[in-house]
Amino acid sequence: MAVMLKKKEGQGEPCPWGSFISMEDDDTKVTAISILGSMPSKSPIRPATAKIINDYIKYQLRKEVRKFGRKFEQIFILLEEVQGPPEVRKQFVEFTIKEAARFKRQVLIQELEKVLNKFPPSSQQT
Repeated sequence: MAVMLKKKEGQGEPCPWGSFISMEDDDTKVTAISILGSMPSKSPIRPATAKIINDYIKYQLRKEVRKFGRKFEQIFILLEEVQGPPEVRKQFVEFTIKEAARFKRQVLIQELEKVLNKFPPSSQQT
């Protein structure tokens, strides 16, 4: 099975992972799965694919934190799309708090701390 990457249409800048399109060599059937859409629970995402997605999300978070204004919806949408266990999601929230602190975004920091408090406490405390 060959996997091709396709640029999403209608967006300003290309996404590095786009839509995954699976084409069978023996069959002419084409299946398209959007990463941002709902995915079936049967097929988990590969760790390499999750890393690519998370790297892109981190890049987008950096850009969104720098933007002027108090429109934080896109930041929280990006944080929901992080792939991996809750520890990884928590690390992304902490990363975003640090980025917001760099740019003195106090209101954003307060909102992110509310999200951070919703995570269960980690079992490894040193």
